[in-house]
This record gives sequence, C-alpha cells and structure tokens, in this order.
Amino acid sequence: MCGICGMAHADVNRSVDPELLRRMTDSMVHRGPDSSGLFCVPGVGLGIRRLSIIDLETGDQPIANEDGTITVVCNGEIYNYLELRQKLLLRGHTFRTHSDVEVLVHLYEEHGPELVHRLRGMFGFALWDSRRRQLLLARDRMGIKPLNYARFGQGICFASENKAILASGLIEKRLSRKALGELFSWGFVLAPHTLHDDVFRLPPGHYLTYRQGQMAVHRYWQPAFPSRNDFQDKPEEEWCRQLREKLAETVRLHLRSDVAVGSWLSAGLDSSTIAALAGQVSAQPVATYSLSFEDPACDEVRTQPVLSDFPHYRLQGRKFVFRLSDFDQLRKAVWHTEELSLSAVEVPRMALARQVAADGKVVLTGEGADELLGGYRWYHGDRVLRPCSRLPDPLIRGISRMLLRRWRPRTARLFEAPLEMGWERFHAMVAPNNWEIMHHLLRDDVLENVPLPPAPVGFRVPDDFARWAPFCQLQYLDMCLRLPNYIIPDVDRSSMAWSVEARLPFLDHELIEFCSLIPPRLKMKRLTEKWILRKAMEKVLPAAICWRRKRGMEAPVRAFFSRPLPEFARELLSPQRLRETGVFNPAAVGSLLTAHQQGAADYSRQLMGVLSIEIWQELFLKNSPSF
Repeated sequence: MCGICGMAHADVNRSVDPELLRRMTDSMVHRGPDSSGLFCVPGVGLGIRRLSIIDLETGDQPIANEDGTITVVCNGEIYNYLELRQKLLLRGHTFRTHSDVEVLVHLYEEHGPELVHRLRGMFGFALWDSRRRQLLLARDRMGIKPLNYARFGQGICFASENKAILASGLIEKRLSRKALGELFSWGFVLAPHTLHDDVFRLPPGHYLTYRQGQMAVHRYWQPAFPSRNDFQDKPEEEWCRQLREKLAETVRLHLRSDVAVGSWLSAGLDSSTIAALAGQVSAQPVATYSLSFEDPACDEVRTQPVLSDFPHYRLQGRKFVFRLSDFDQLRKAVWHTEELSLSAVEVPRMALARQVAADGKVVLTGEGADELLGGYRWYHGDRVLRPCSRLPDPLIRGISRMLLRRWRPRTARLFEAPLEMGWERFHAMVAPNNWEIMHHLLRDDVLENVPLPPAPVGFRVPDDFARWAPFCQLQYLDMCLRLPNYIIPDVDRSSMAWSVEARLPFLDHELIEFCSLIPPRLKMKRLTEKWILRKAMEKVLPAAICWRRKRGMEAPVRAFFSRPLPEFARELLSPQRLRETGVFNPAAVGSLLTAHQQGAADYSRQLMGVLSIEIWQELFLKNSPSF
C-alpha cells in the first residue's frame, strides 16, 4: 500500500520540477511513512510514498525493467505475483527485487497495457514507457485502490488522493456543483467526479494512456452474469462446497505479506467468514479488531457475541469503544476521505484503524459480500414489490399516496420507480429521500447550478443487461455505482489515514466471477439474504453468527446532533459562517437543526452533509492543515 503521484507534459522535452513532485508526495505521507521515491526525466515525473509490506528491504519504488526504459510506481498489492514472477523468469526476464510490483514492468514488456488482464489484486499504478513516450495509468477491476487525475494546460497530473494534485499548484481549488448534487441526492459522489471541480477519478476496471497531449481511457473489465435461463443446474451442496473452497483460496492469497495480517471483525456474517478462514489457513493466530459504540442504537458488539469470543478459531480479539467525543476527529476524517459521506461512517472506521496501527500494517475486511451475494434490504424490496409494479398506474399512485408515502416513504419511492431495472430504480432503492430534504438547504443561486436528476455520467449497462435476471441486474448496479463510490473509498481512506492497508478478499475478481455464476435463487431464499454464504459457512461458524440478520456499521450521527454541539461544529453551522461560505441557506439549516434536536424527525444525515461540506471548504479551499 502506498500513495503515488506524478505528471506528464505534452512536450516530452519539458522537464518536471522535482520540488513540485516532492510536495505532492509529502502530502500523502500517511499513505506511505516508510520511504519515498522520485523519478524525473524530460516529459514525466513519478513520485511515491511507500508503506512496506512485501520485500521490506529491497522493494522501494520507483522500479524499472532491466534497461531502465520502463518505470513504475504502484499503490496496492499484486496477490498472484509469485506465479507471474515464475512465468516471467521462464521467459528470460531478470528480477532485482522480491517485490510484487516488479512483475508489472516485465509484464508490460510482454503485453503492453493489456498486462492488466493478468493481474489478481488491488492496484492503482502509473507506468512510463520511455520508448513510446507514453504514460499508462491503471486501476484494479473493482476500484479498491484510488487513482485520480486532472488536466492542466499542456499536461496531466495524477495521484492516489486529490490533496496531492492540489499540492502541485496546477489546479484551481473549486467546489464541484455537479458533485455536490450527487452527494446530496445519492449520499456519495459518483465517478468520474470528485468534490474538486477539475479533478476526476479513473473508473474501476479502466486504464488511461497519455502520449504527447493525447489522452484515452479504456475499459478492460466489468461484472457479468449469465442470461436468466443459462445458470448451471448443480445441487446446492455442490455450490456450497465450491464457494467455501474458493473463499479459502482467496483468503490464503490475501494473507501473502512480510508483516502480520489482522482482521476487522463485527458480529456479522461477512467479517466473521473472513476471520474464520484466515484463522484456519494462517500460520499464526490472527489478531482481530472489533468496535462497539457508546450509543446503544449503533452497537452490536457489546450485545452480540463476535467470533473472537469463541476460543477454537485461533483469533486474538481486541475490542474498542467509539464514544461521541471521538467525533472530534471529524475534521481529520474529512481531510483524509476528501468526500465524507452523509453517514459519516468513516469516523468510527478511522478510530478502528488507529487501533490496528498500534499493532501492525495490514487488515482483512468483509466488504463486498453484500454486492456479490445480494445482502442489502433493497434486494428484499425489489423481489416483493416487483409484481405489484405491474398494477395499473392510477392504482399504484393511489396506494402510494394514501398509504406508503406517509408510513413507508422509502417503499413508496420504490413502488413508483420505473419497473425496468436501471439507475433510476436503483436510486429509488438506495437514496429515496435525500434530495427532497437537502435541496431546501441550498441557496437559490447554488441550486440553479446543481444539475438534476443526478444521472451517473457516462454510465452504460452492458449490451446483454436486458437478458439478465432482475436480481443480477441489481447486483451489477450495486457493484458499479454504490460499491466503488461509497463503500470502497470509505475503507481505503479511513484505513490509510493511519497507514493501514485494508484488504478485501470478497472483491477478488476471480471470486466475483465465480459468484456471478451462482443462481439468484441460492443467493436469496425465502427472503433470507446471502443464503448460499450462510449454508456454505454453517459448519464453520456458530449458528448465532451465521444466521444473524445483517446490520451494517453505523456512526452515531443522530446522537451527535441531538446533543449540544462541540465548539467547532457550532462555529461552522453558525449563520455568519454559512453566509461567508455561500453554499447553504442559514435559516433553513438552523430550522432543520432545531427540528432534529426537538425530536421532530431524524435529520442527522442531512446535517452531517452540511457540516462536512463546511469542513471541506475550510480545509481544501482555505487552508491545507497538517494532521
């Protein structure tokens, strides 16, 4: 795990200022406190901050091929590097290190940009080909590792985090109104946008080439499913066996490291599956890290057993408590996430990462299982309400208006959504009423420039999407919209704030491709989500954990805004400050805060959105703090 950055000029003879590159790398010291490296030649510069995990002694970057014509910096891990290395040695390549990153330069010699198809891992890398005078940027299939870029004048700059791009001084600091609309409608910003107006994300499963001023972006992978009638007819027991074996093989691969690997552990199925399998295949007992909450509305660890409570799993459990006072780290969370979500779940996750950092550098997590196997509540809702959606429109409107809008507004939105699965129906599932509340908080002049509806820019479903089962269509939308724009950035940024590498075994692309072959009837049975995973693990996990209903991590934002606010929050939400920053209507924000504190409704997500944007403007448009 590292932080990478760099730039390339259209004029290949123009030099790159090493001091500028050093400023960019130093802004990400938290991503790589162990070492740093620069590569500067006419036309291009590459920089890196390294968190050493594999080949601690000789694995420093940048790394070049035998004759120095190809140079790379990489953030992430190539899990199948040993197998790739062996094949490359047989092809006559010479290795100077034992680093997983070195396989990239030799694979590029063999395959050019198509090397990405041979990688199994999480990565965001930049590679300079001095013969072709071409820069290659590539991101892993699911976007586990970030990679952002910006065009400037006659060149391009890139980095793992926006703050490094801003440190170059080449990009104007400006809040993106498009991204603001997405944040307040979806609850998160959609790629390719970021909250910075001129900085963009390279989408997951894509690579970018830049050569003499010409930029091209190519997609090399996306999730795919069989047609609805083409699933293999195998017994449930056989699917369970294959899933269990594939999971064990994936976890074993994710344990490759020259430092100890721990595991985040909640009381739920997903993280318990990863921790249990890690305990089985690891040579040493696995340290686990569990977070409970002072606010009982968010807590499950103190009221439910976690896997480390059971002695025979070879886990060394550590438990920590998140208190409301820990929200004093909110500014640090906004600085590191660069796009704090409305849920603010990054704050407790950062607190947990801080505890991991006291022991080591690497942790496994359970994120991704819900997308692979249909674990969210909207899979229930879509299955139940889809037949109802075929009722006559007047009847649908009547039912929705008379019953659902008042008692079940989320259900009403889904009930009225287009029957055809697409981003509109998915938006009704995951973000049913964000915008209805948030748009009242914006100033009129801001609202005029926030585009709606917030359709995902450039988003296209595959040609065979219509032939997939609705359950699989929903999985695709989950994996391409919510997962890479909300779940994954939360995990990466909150862990890297404390120099901890988070590894996500469920998002191994070979596991994803296997799970896509499992029939939907085995992913949800009798409205029990992730049925096949529960059946596969029921002889491994305690029943109390294996069959527990899903409960995601929640930050106690409701309690935070229900109590007297800390001084920094009062100042940022004051009418004077809101008028100065010019995004929100002070009277509307004040009324919403009063209504929340009086218990009229829970407006904590909306208030967190306002507070986080005010913090963001303070940190990124005015100051560049040092945390």
